[in-house]
Amino acid sequence: MDAAKKVRRLLNYQESRGSQPKIVAILEERFKQASLVLERVNTEALVDGVYDQEKFPFFWTSLSCEKMGLFLSYFS
Repeated sequence: MDAAKKVRRLLNYQESRGSQPKIVAILEERFKQASLVLERVNTEALVDGVYDQEKFPFFWTSLSCEKMGLFLSYFS
């Protein structure tokens, strides 16, 4: 599936979106919770917070997205 179709699928809630990555489901749930109690949701902070908490398995440990990005930047 090309990128344009993927973006349209994410933005258009009427279409079947198929299975979503775990991080998208977490973001949607946190946005729903925040929008119930806040008039305006700071989506940048919401994404940043979820991004900071996401971990990836790495050998015998796990790395945050930020640390994984730093590690991979050494090879590019």
